[in-house]
Amino acid sequence: MMYEHIKRKGLYGEALNLLDASSLQEQSYYFDEIQPDLWNGFSRWLLKRNSTMALLGVPETQRNLIEEECEGGIFQFIKDSMRHVFTELPIRDNYFWRVYITGSYTSTCCPNYLKQDNFSDLRNRIHRIKTHTSTLTDFLSANPGCYTHFVLLDHQDWMANTQPGALQEEWKQILKNSAPGGKVLFRSACQKVEFLPDFVHKKVDFHPARTKRLHAKDRVGTYGSTHLGIIQKR
Repeated sequence: MMYEHIKRKGLYGEALNLLDASSLQEQSYYFDEIQPDLWNGFSRWLLKRNSTMALLGVPETQRNLIEEECEGGIFQFIKDSMRHVFTELPIRDNYFWRVYITGSYTSTCCPNYLKQDNFSDLRNRIHRIKTHTSTLTDFLSANPGCYTHFVLLDHQDWMANTQPGALQEEWKQILKNSAPGGKVLFRSACQKVEFLPDFVHKKVDFHPARTKRLHAKDRVGTYGSTHLGIIQKR
């Protein structure tokens, strides 16, 4: 969607200049050149539609969290996020936004798993990867164990208001199947996560000072916060 919008607006050349900028000053210059054409009445209307946000991977429950917390709503949230990414962080190795804008990677700006130097490692370790199609709760119920790392991405936002029971059950399974000192990493559209079950805070130590510092370097820039929890030793 970003790629088509930029092409339609005739901004593709300027966007490439932005992606290839060699300094934050140069990035800010090209971003300021592009920005007026990105934000208009149509953009505001488009981003307020639930169907548009769903296509971008933002369900209504997560959008509501943003609307409740961010002054100016989803439109202002996206504007502020993009300004941070394009003017405060180096862009030349940001393969996330390169693929959003151009529809492709380059050999020097791409995820590590696509780099030629890493191919042999991937080929030699491919047998260690197992995939499962299920909820995390169902997986842990069917595959109990002593897991050391949980990467939850942002899916807890989806359950926060509409499925609090499912959220509680997921955390019960995480705690039941975690190793002492196990790590839980997740992100949220919210600045402050207040939807976690009370029992989680009694058994998991969070490190907001550390994650706040690291979150400021997030190259995607579409989330309000990142959280790291260390599961207490029983």
